Amino acid sequence: MANPTMPSRSDAKKWPVQKCDVETKKVQKIHPDTQCKKIPRKVCAPSNCEVVPGPEICNEEAQTQIQNIPEEECDLQPQEHCKTESTLVPRLVPKKNCVKVPKEVCVNTKKNPKKITKPIIKNWCYDPRELKKNAY
Repeated sequence: MANPTMPSRSDAKKWPVQKCDVETKKVQKIHPDTQCKKIPRKVCAPSNCEVVPGPEICNEEAQTQIQNIPEEECDLQPQEHCKTESTLVPRLVPKKNCVKVPKEVCVNTKKNPKKITKPIIKNWCYDPRELKKNAY
């Protein structure tokens, strides 16, 4: 049996609801490449001398190179992706519900009324001197 105070399934309405997703993105950091390479040197000699390669001599040598290395500052900035979703929302419809409630009404009535005489007693307070002043 259906409850008259609750809406039925057919009374449900669709309302748009906004749902958001937060996505994180990967950030790629770029570092300079380090490599070892031979640096050519210019050798000056008279034209009658022949340049003959000698034995290979290896030395570890530190060279100071000045580079502009960019500093990277990273912040996580979430991006908002929104889409509309519809969900069913119940709807309440007001309905008259009348109930007869008994109410007791009382009235005072007089049965066999009679007239009764009651004496009324009044107290008078006065100053006798004031009566003499008003009499003249």
